[in-house]
Amino acid sequence: MPCTLPASLADAAVCRSSFHAVLGGEAGEAVFADFSAALQKAQAEGRILTASLFRYENHLFFYAEGLNRPFTPQGLCPALDAALLPWPPALGEAAPRPWAAMQPYFYHDVPAAPPRPHCAAAARQLVQLYGASPAHCY
Repeated sequence: MPCTLPASLADAAVCRSSFHAVLGGEAGEAVFADFSAALQKAQAEGRILTASLFRYENHLFFYAEGLNRPFTPQGLCPALDAALLPWPPALGEAAPRPWAAMQPYFYHDVPAAPPRPHCAAAARQLVQLYGASPAHCY
């Protein structure tokens, strides 16, 4: 089915983003229904084009296409945020967060030049220094 954007969104920038979260326990169907309703409201308000939530065991993966700014699931559904294990604070932040931003994986985000050799070593050192909780590794 073809989809036509309203004229007001014709020049909108699409900002793609992905997040990962880990459920600390079992979240009921009502929590996911509330999350879905909040996404539908954001779409009706013109804040997102589309969004998807995928679940594998206790891991949640969220993808969204925000309009004119990145869209984050954090704070969208407080009941779902409360059911998530906290990730360590991001660099420069003090508070832990329920959703961790994932590395962009879109084909058009491929860097023009190959990474320098020391980048991988530096990344491994950062993971060792600021390692995630073991609960995030299963």
